[in-house]
Amino acid sequence: MHKVVLIYKLNLPNNTFFMKIYTRYFALSLLIFSSALCHAALQNGKLEVAITKGQSSLINPQSIKEPVVKGKLFEQGYKVETNKDSTVELCLSNGSTILVNPDTLLEVRIFRQVASNLIVEGAYQKLDKEPSPSVVEIYVIKGKIIGEARKLNPQSSFTIKSPAGVARIRGTVYSVEYSRNKSTRTGNMEVACVKGSVEVTVNGSDSGSQSVEPGKKMNAQTPLVDDASGPVKIVIPAAVSNSPQVSVTSTEGLVVGSEVKAAGIPSGVKVVSIEDGKITFSEPITVAAGTEIVIDPPAGATYLPFDDNEKRIKKSLIIEPVLSKNVIKMESTKGLEPGMKIKAEGFPEDVVIVSVDTATGLVTLSVPVTVNAGTEVSSIIESPNFKKTVVSEPILGKNVIKMEDVTGLKAGMKITADESGVTPAMRINPTVFPDDVTILAVDAVNNTVTLSVPVTVNLQTRLVPQFETPLPLPLSPPTITFSKLGPDEVKTIADDLSKGTSLPTTLKDEVKTIADKTPPLVPATSKDGTPTEQTDSPTETTNTNNGGSAGTGGISDVMDAIENTIQETIERENQNNPSTTGG
Repeated sequence: MHKVVLIYKLNLPNNTFFMKIYTRYFALSLLIFSSALCHAALQNGKLEVAITKGQSSLINPQSIKEPVVKGKLFEQGYKVETNKDSTVELCLSNGSTILVNPDTLLEVRIFRQVASNLIVEGAYQKLDKEPSPSVVEIYVIKGKIIGEARKLNPQSSFTIKSPAGVARIRGTVYSVEYSRNKSTRTGNMEVACVKGSVEVTVNGSDSGSQSVEPGKKMNAQTPLVDDASGPVKIVIPAAVSNSPQVSVTSTEGLVVGSEVKAAGIPSGVKVVSIEDGKITFSEPITVAAGTEIVIDPPAGATYLPFDDNEKRIKKSLIIEPVLSKNVIKMESTKGLEPGMKIKAEGFPEDVVIVSVDTATGLVTLSVPVTVNAGTEVSSIIESPNFKKTVVSEPILGKNVIKMEDVTGLKAGMKITADESGVTPAMRINPTVFPDDVTILAVDAVNNTVTLSVPVTVNLQTRLVPQFETPLPLPLSPPTITFSKLGPDEVKTIADDLSKGTSLPTTLKDEVKTIADKTPPLVPATSKDGTPTEQTDSPTETTNTNNGGSAGTGGISDVMDAIENTIQETIERENQNNPSTTGG
């Protein structure tokens, strides 16, 4: 059989200007047509629970949990959560497999796929390659996943995201792990590649997309900030003249690398150090007393969420004296919300915030107060999952109290009493609960708590643990480290894929072979003979927060590529047919 190829030769003017206009118009038309075709054919992809061990949860888009069961089908918008003793294997309708490790929470943010008669429910793992183009985005909130992606269609996109960055998968065996370290205030993302390759872009890094080759792993660390309530606003108490350093009453919420914005301050000025109430900037500044500066979190910073049972106390200062008024002016309103209880020296009990004006720093309270400028105000912020334990028996002058539940209570914890749930009928005795009451012991069997001092409380009084938020530590910009995978690490991935997964035996054997052939890591030796950790070059890349990103591409890049291809084709044709060239 002979193939007939029709080539249309257009009689266009031999002019670069007209050629560029034509090729760009052709490229744009082609992209619009292709985009419309793909959107018309896309449907929601399916995920099937192939294997489940232990107790895990499937969380639907309405946040309703249900147990994970084998054979369950679900779509984008769902979350999968495993506990410390459970694992789940997911088979995707594009043929890929994801093994969800213990203590992991992930979200299937996007899974769209072009319809195909090759997609058969219950037989996803039998596909040797992707049956049709798809778009997959998995978000690892915490924990670790091990994945295997079949040969993907060139038009497909398969990404694993975490708060620290993005991993782009192209037909490979890989693992992605994300965790938060509160003590160092960093988010840690580790991407390992056993077969194929993975492209990783780290949030806030200006190094762009970087390749993780087989037998390698990348560890990326990004800074954490306390919450997502926005930029920090600070009022400069005293004039600053051509100095990079300024003294402030509070450095709460500030992190190294943050950008400074204010009238008279050049763009690009950043915080380089925070110490003892002093902030040092990257350049000298000149501002008048009372100037409000805005400090944005650094690019790439991810937010530190509340843990269950966590309660934080935020502190700020009143900057103007108040005499019997219910409106106070705060140095910072960050984290303040209507309905929140606040405390300060001279305040009555149970003062509640009625409204907050973030633009002016004015906070309206439930009652009038009298305070001086510089008074410190403590506001209490609770986690949505914060548990308040309830007294189940009234106590009169004793230091051992009976609780309905002692979950979350620990020895050494400071607590206060909350009587908002006590009805008048329950109020037998006036409550006596001194300041600085500390838990000495917790009996989880009998649900009793021993306190540091005797107290008097009524039925349904709630004991509220107090968690002081530590001062923020200086944070470094994102860092990236490459290193080799050791045989034990590859063997772990191979074992996880081999035990209790529905992957083809040939692939399992292939990964096992890779593990067997992986050479052991030989520690490098320093000049003094001390073993040091072996890493590949570059051992570490420290990335500044210039906000740059690479590997994103755009429509103009695609047009340029098509234009270049067409131009090269025309040039080759002119060389082969000299008579057609103009002269």
